[in-house]
Amino acid sequence: MKSPYPKLPVVAIVGRANVGKSTLFNRIIEKRKAIVQRESGTTRDRLYENTEWNGKTFRLVDTGGFEFKSPDTLTQKVAKEVQKALEEAHTILFVVDVEAGLTPVDETFADLLRKYDKKLILVINKIDIKDRLLKSSEFFRLGFSRTSTISATHGLGVGDLLDEVVGLLPAQSGASEPPPYQFTLTIVGEPNVGKSTYLNKLLEEERVIVSPIPGTTRDFIEEFLLFEGKRIRVVDTAGLRHNKKIKSATELFSFSRTREAISMADVVILLFDSHLGIRRDSKRVLDQILDEKKGLVLAANKWDLAGERKWNLYEKQFYQNVNYLTGYPLFAMSALSGKNILKPIQAAVGVYENYSRKFTTHELNEFLEKMKRAHPPQGGSLKYMVQIGAKPLRFSLFLKHKEKVPDNYWNFFKHQFIEHFKLTGVGIRLILTEEKEKT
Repeated sequence: MKSPYPKLPVVAIVGRANVGKSTLFNRIIEKRKAIVQRESGTTRDRLYENTEWNGKTFRLVDTGGFEFKSPDTLTQKVAKEVQKALEEAHTILFVVDVEAGLTPVDETFADLLRKYDKKLILVINKIDIKDRLLKSSEFFRLGFSRTSTISATHGLGVGDLLDEVVGLLPAQSGASEPPPYQFTLTIVGEPNVGKSTYLNKLLEEERVIVSPIPGTTRDFIEEFLLFEGKRIRVVDTAGLRHNKKIKSATELFSFSRTREAISMADVVILLFDSHLGIRRDSKRVLDQILDEKKGLVLAANKWDLAGERKWNLYEKQFYQNVNYLTGYPLFAMSALSGKNILKPIQAAVGVYENYSRKFTTHELNEFLEKMKRAHPPQGGSLKYMVQIGAKPLRFSLFLKHKEKVPDNYWNFFKHQFIEHFKLTGVGIRLILTEEKEKT
């Protein structure tokens, strides 16, 4: 279930496409979280971030560009996301573009906003030169009493806007910081394997737009899941694509955001279509996950369509095809029906425990003694081993004549280590250190 969020007042940024909403969102939170491109309709899902100004904390939400009476199904779903943001908002920032001037869409949107009993500020954006300040007067006929002129790109007037925003917010009492979460769980996979459906089912709400159109999700979406008393930060990402399939700057930035989401993860769930298996695009991101030694859980989605296929046989064939993933747990599930959707989450909790485990020097060197007796390296001599870090697991192994030990021995050593300590779902880093001769 979704983890209850502390009751912070929500400030929603709304407006038609390409008026600078995401630029303003990034400017206020002081980081580049929302994708900003000239391409219309770049933002689709709601993006949230807690931010603070003059001692007041609030929850800022960025939304997609609102269009009226569009026959396009995806555009209609974006409009529903905007309406959800408006319903939960305490204060609305209605952004318009002085460069484009007052448009019929702006006027229709203004009529819609008047139906909401909310605090509202008309934000006239792109006031980069003095001539545009004069042009901003045409927006006054919309009749909103609170207006603010800004340049989100250059930060001009944004401080004054925030002064007005926090002045409208209710008084806050007690701690407004969100409770800590145990670990970050990132969901990755190719387009249309069911990532957004999965997140929505886990949260028990339609948090992310689901569409058969590949590339619907562009930003990564952060939410919090409460599972068996543990608060988990869950990140949904854009679909993985091969470089040759990336056709726009937006898709390129989405891909880089997915890579960023993997890097900040503790555990990754790789979701794939059980009928297609792990294909080339997934294997490319697997290289990053395994190289960074992230915790990993594999989820074969759409198993409800498997018909007469036997899971035991499927699992056996899967590991035969990708034998380098043998140590990582695999589950059959259906995001659409909800069957087995918690099994990967339960496994991720266990994988995180392995990923963050602390070892005593005694138990490490007990294992080392076992290796000396049963599988000593040819040409080298193992001395002692210490842990130098966790998340990911890192160890320093001291030995003599390390240059004489063949590389394949260390792959075998790591495998034996993981098997001995039952470290399902994780890899380890092993730093070899030549022990100096005593003088």
